[in-house]
Amino acid sequence: MDLRSSQRQDISLELRFSYYAGGMTYVGTGRTRNLGGEAVCFEFDPQIRKKGDIELRIAWPFRLQDICPLELVLRGSLIRTSENIAVMRILAVP
Repeated sequence: MDLRSSQRQDISLELRFSYYAGGMTYVGTGRTRNLGGEAVCFEFDPQIRKKGDIELRIAWPFRLQDICPLELVLRGSLIRTSENIAVMRILAVP
């Protein structure tokens, strides 16, 4: 299935990402561009690897009982990157 044909919602939310490579953990920040049931397109600040597994922690715009901040945690695989934009295929919601 072509992920570009699946329905996505344009939404801009802050995020943090992390991935493991060469025995080290790399972290960075960014912002979503759009989000769907199968993929997330996001902008990132620092350099990111071209392909591989990644975890996103997206700051959700609502609070639990109006007190506790929430985040959407997604795990997946990078399928496309350019200068500062990446697309991740969602593989798991822990």
